[in-house]
Amino acid sequence: KSLGELETARTAYQHTLDEYEALIADGRADLRPDLARTRMNYANCLKSLGELETARTAYQHTLDEYEALIADGRADLRPELALTRMNYALCLYSLGELETARTAYQHTLDEYQALIADGRADLRPDLARTRMNYANCLDSLGELEAARTASQHSLDEYQALIADGRAELRPELAGTRMNYALCLANLGELEAARTAYQHSLDEYQALIADGRADLRPGLALIRYNLANCLKHIGDYAATENQYQTSYAELQTLQQVGQLPLDAIKMVQVIADWYQNPKRPNGADKQGAFDLAKQGLDWLETLLNRVSDAAKTFLLEQNLELFHLAADLALALNQPAAAYVILERSKSRVLVEQMLREKATPGPTVDAPLREQYQHLPQQLRELVQTLGTGGSDNSNTDGTRFFAPVTRTTPIKPEQEQQLLNTQRELEQRLQLVRSAIAKQDAAFGEAIQPEPLTEAAITALLPESVLAIAFEQRPKFLYLYAITADGIPAPLRVDINILQIFQRVYTFKSNIISEIRAKEALDIRDWLTEQLGPAIQSLVDGTTIKDILFIAHQAWHLLPLHLIQLHGQPLSHDYAVRYIPSLQVLRLIHQRHQAAAGQGCIIANPNGNLPSAEQEGQTIKTQHRPKDTLLIRQQAKLAPVREHLRQAEHGHFCCHGYYKPNLKAGLKLADGPLEAKELFASLRLPNPRLVILSACESAQIQATLADEYMGLPSSFLFAGAHNVLAALWRVNDASTRLLMEEFYQGLANGLTPTLALQHAQQQLSNMPRATVQARLSTKKGMPKIPYQNPYYWAGFVLIGDGL
Repeated sequence: KSLGELETARTAYQHTLDEYEALIADGRADLRPDLARTRMNYANCLKSLGELETARTAYQHTLDEYEALIADGRADLRPELALTRMNYALCLYSLGELETARTAYQHTLDEYQALIADGRADLRPDLARTRMNYANCLDSLGELEAARTASQHSLDEYQALIADGRAELRPELAGTRMNYALCLANLGELEAARTAYQHSLDEYQALIADGRADLRPGLALIRYNLANCLKHIGDYAATENQYQTSYAELQTLQQVGQLPLDAIKMVQVIADWYQNPKRPNGADKQGAFDLAKQGLDWLETLLNRVSDAAKTFLLEQNLELFHLAADLALALNQPAAAYVILERSKSRVLVEQMLREKATPGPTVDAPLREQYQHLPQQLRELVQTLGTGGSDNSNTDGTRFFAPVTRTTPIKPEQEQQLLNTQRELEQRLQLVRSAIAKQDAAFGEAIQPEPLTEAAITALLPESVLAIAFEQRPKFLYLYAITADGIPAPLRVDINILQIFQRVYTFKSNIISEIRAKEALDIRDWLTEQLGPAIQSLVDGTTIKDILFIAHQAWHLLPLHLIQLHGQPLSHDYAVRYIPSLQVLRLIHQRHQAAAGQGCIIANPNGNLPSAEQEGQTIKTQHRPKDTLLIRQQAKLAPVREHLRQAEHGHFCCHGYYKPNLKAGLKLADGPLEAKELFASLRLPNPRLVILSACESAQIQATLADEYMGLPSSFLFAGAHNVLAALWRVNDASTRLLMEEFYQGLANGLTPTLALQHAQQQLSNMPRATVQARLSTKKGMPKIPYQNPYYWAGFVLIGDGL
């Protein structure tokens, strides 16, 4: 663990725990203390890896073991119990469980005070550390007066210890003083806070001058916090000086590989300061924009260094920086740059989703490259953990202040630190080379993990003259609509609908569309979408000659039938060929592939044997439209043969149950198990098929959050190689789906593109008279005059892809 090989350490700890438990089970009760010590070290390792929930469980188990031992007479283990409890409290604090953490800290303080009273004066530093972390917890709980008292007490304890010769505690004193200053600032005692910050600044500078270069991130942090305090005081010249100095120190830290995670929020606040008219030299929006872009570049670097568990959290915590950068671009009349930033945020989300789910390169990638791709990131993260620049115990999320957690630390010697930093740079360079090599052998995976930045020229080149792309960017309080054509990217339209409204409406829609009022809900959602977006969409298409609309939805908007928005009393899909795409980055990936093939395919129908209409649909498609395709029905449609045929098919059609679960668990139910989205992202590659049809329930569903926006079946098939996916937004009616699919295939046979074929099929079905429906379904069942006029029956399917 001291060498930073945390995964190896975890395995060794687990093995050791098993060995001790076996020995104790064989009668070696004298080894119980060693078991408890091992478990505490195991918990510390898990915490360093970012696996906080598992670490908490291990700490709780260790506490129980120590308490049982002490109850059996092993009073000498009380210090180890106290140390375990403090680490447990730190873990709880990192998890945001502040009330429970406060209780654990109080208990630990009582234990240390009792031990010191019993003569264990050597534990006074542990008492001071515990008290400082307790003060941080109180501050986070808003109990500022109590936090101030605890901070003052901790300062007194550290100063007394240093006066007694414990000079190695000076860094902890400096960090404690900075936290004390934060508490004073929160209490509104700004002048006292400024004095405390300045004192802490002097302490950090003296320590660094004495060779403690590892404290440079703390120096940048104290200057940043001091600048925030000075800004509230109104001393803007001093504010500017401290922000500039803090940023310069961050630049130096970036150059040497020591950039702390808090740096991104710090850059965001400094960039926001740049556009403040109270700056001594006035607002500088261009400078603010440049800073924000620098912060985004640094975020890319840091995301490569942190644990998988921390990636999504770090990305979501810094989403505001993407918003700030985009807003600055718009203020500078650079709407194309603003949209590129939106695409960049989506691409970064996809990268982290891939890494979070342990997706791996496809089978076309050489085995040595796949192995290096697995091992190099882990080596890098473990090295960063050793250097101490890749993690934070800070539960504060407001981006204006940061605590310095106080724990037992052993400083790295300067020569050892330099060697580790050199190794870090070497690993980062090797990882970059491996990713580039993988991209040449598996283009889809390469684009996902290392997306080439889009430019305005690249974006407009993706769109023919007849296409209007309408890109959504949902902010917390409003929605931006970008209208993108081959001519460029103008400033977006703002629609006043907040994120809570859209999530509430989506929740209602998803509940009602599967209930007895589903037909009414289809009309209600059409009317709601028209009310919210109709005027904006109308203004975007008026006076144009566009024929195709490409929706690029965002967050919860992915889940709604945007093609139902009415213009002049008709849905968009009546007058325009409408399709969808997760992002233009994905569209570029599709365009970079070879031209889509349309040869022999595979039809999977009724794998579970309980969907006779799906089986009939598959038989009809094969007989009437795709006679050369392989038809796998019932028990023929098992995972192995389906995988085998998909790897060769140039067309795919699934007539089966589909379902949605988050974290790449969306799937299609085959005869012997599910074909999950994760497999399509991770290993299954398709031979460039033109079209995959998911005639299945809710096959177009995603989780409408930043962390899961891409992670549904359609995106997984696009990623695996398909050019287009036809998927369902809700549980579709079997009979109407059968007719829709027949009309869709007839359109393809007549030479229509998939987009136009879907438009044709929807129009045919919505206007199909009762007699025709009865004849084609071979039924005499009573029906309305136009049985499938309601959009519930015909609007559930959407085409996602290039449309060609």
